[in-house]
Amino acid sequence: MLEAASDAQSFLGELSLDELARDKKLAYAVQHAIAILGEASNRVSAETQARLTGTEWRKIKGIRNHFVHEYGKVQLDTIWEVVTRDLPVLESALRDFLQSLDSP
Repeated sequence: MLEAASDAQSFLGELSLDELARDKKLAYAVQHAIAILGEASNRVSAETQARLTGTEWRKIKGIRNHFVHEYGKVQLDTIWEVVTRDLPVLESALRDFLQSLDSP
């Protein structure tokens, strides 16, 4: 999940929504990274999910399903908002959690 979140953010970088709209390959890559993140969330144990309080697991899985099963209906503004608004928060939570596992 962490790698996919990081990938989606790095692919988009500082580009605007308009710039994303002009680059179909980029939009596809970012959408795919988000779908991978959602798929990976299905493999997170219930125990780990419970420890990552504040993470909206149902929404993460839902966005994956939307991107995969309704790909013709995915709006670029949804992709852009997920990457710019939601993924930085999720990535930070995942990094903090993983660091807590490494701490004695």
